Amino acid sequence: MRGYVIFSPVRRSTVRASIALLALTLAACSSSPGNDHASFEANSNRLFTASYGSISDRYLEPVTFEALTISGLNGLSSIDPTVTASKADGNIKLVARGQTAGTFPMPKNNDPKSWAALTSNAIISVRAVSPAVNIADDDAVYQAVFDSALAKLDGFSRYSSPETAREERNRRVGFGGVGVRLQTVGGRIEVLSVMPETPAALAGVKAGDRILQVDGVTIKNRDVKDIIEQLRGGSGTQVQLIVERANVPDSLTFQLVREKIIPRTVISQMDGRVLEIKISAFNQDTSRAVSQELSDALAKPNAQVSSIVLDLRDNPGGLLDQAIQVADLFLEKGAIMTAKGRHPDSVQHVDASGTDVTGGLPLAVLVNGGTASSAEVLAAALQDNGRAVVIGTNSYGKGTVQSVIHMPNDGELVLTWSRLYAPSGYALHQLGILPMLCTSGAVGSANKILENQRRPSDQMQAAAQRWHAVTSPESDSMSELRATCRSERTTREVDMEVARQVLADSGAYRQVIRLSMAEVAGR
Repeated sequence: MRGYVIFSPVRRSTVRASIALLALTLAACSSSPGNDHASFEANSNRLFTASYGSISDRYLEPVTFEALTISGLNGLSSIDPTVTASKADGNIKLVARGQTAGTFPMPKNNDPKSWAALTSNAIISVRAVSPAVNIADDDAVYQAVFDSALAKLDGFSRYSSPETAREERNRRVGFGGVGVRLQTVGGRIEVLSVMPETPAALAGVKAGDRILQVDGVTIKNRDVKDIIEQLRGGSGTQVQLIVERANVPDSLTFQLVREKIIPRTVISQMDGRVLEIKISAFNQDTSRAVSQELSDALAKPNAQVSSIVLDLRDNPGGLLDQAIQVADLFLEKGAIMTAKGRHPDSVQHVDASGTDVTGGLPLAVLVNGGTASSAEVLAAALQDNGRAVVIGTNSYGKGTVQSVIHMPNDGELVLTWSRLYAPSGYALHQLGILPMLCTSGAVGSANKILENQRRPSDQMQAAAQRWHAVTSPESDSMSELRATCRSERTTREVDMEVARQVLADSGAYRQVIRLSMAEVAGR
């Protein structure tokens, strides 16, 4: 969000009072980050204008600027516990260290620029009387304000500082680098792992190599985060790495050319004729990677893939469009997901494009209490369309979509802007996915779990029917329904064993698929 016009309607008397108060602390704190209040005012005006406008426009539910501002300013108490902000006679009053730091008339219009100006000047007034807030750097102040303001919204909306946002973007879309993970061992920085098919891997860098120099500079006593930043850079640029390796007498020099590195989220293996694909998260490369794993496995003349397992256990989600594209790889028809929010652009309905790249091979999906968000969308799409048997425990139940908004300071605002619904219409949020083969609390063998499935209880069938009837995340029956197959953060081997057995038994597989579809049809 860029290009905002800055406008600061502040009373002259308020500005004069703020400057006078600041003058009292300038002599004692002449080098503190909070002293350049003119620069801070300009930068914070841009930041708060962009954020307040985005929240008002995009957040799932209507939010008032008054509530955002007061709540945000109270967040300064995380830096100085004596700071409070409150509404009094049409004003917002700031108190710090037992004295009034400032009183600011609340804007009469619903303009984010006016409320941003109030927030900026209120912070300046607090810095004038609070040494703790005055010496805090601007990013720390912004984080305190946003953490408090967004805490009133929901558990998934948040502000990320420029440094944190950069790391999150790297995970989503990749970064220029060489493909190594580093760790500190005994005061030395060494390579923890090397990503396959990256510049470091192709050049011969190995896990366990101890780094001596980067671009001719000795790294002794350097922090590992600094070395990681030094190894990163624009794609096509060069970096020199000198390492020492156990049992090799001389140091080794590698001249590497950086390229775009996208963290790997997909791995696969063959177990007999079963192709097992583990998806750990959804980033920009996930759907392409799943498609490639499927293509490679199915193209091998001797592989004879008979069935597939998608392991989504402990997958926290990620990019929604990637989960949709993975679902589309397996579906010939049917809905994949629906999203509904307040902003017109948040309303979505996605259908399958018409091609199952596997030709309809039997499919199982593993979920657990760590399966969330986009991973739940994928599991629900495959289950509701009768395309897969879902096995495991109740998933996390994170059924909301977040919009990521770039801020003027290079940070990011992550806002919840829509709710997700399964193809059959039930709300995913706070409910999650109900596996048709539940392994929650399982202490027996896969055979015992499958035997119980062959005699489905009336309780389980009734729970499945009620599950698909939930259209609102505020339903009173959520906790009771989730107790049907209690959510567990486990990755037990029994889940995979149940999958192998049900995929090998066409009768059992069809029975579970019919049960899934019966509950959907009963909606």
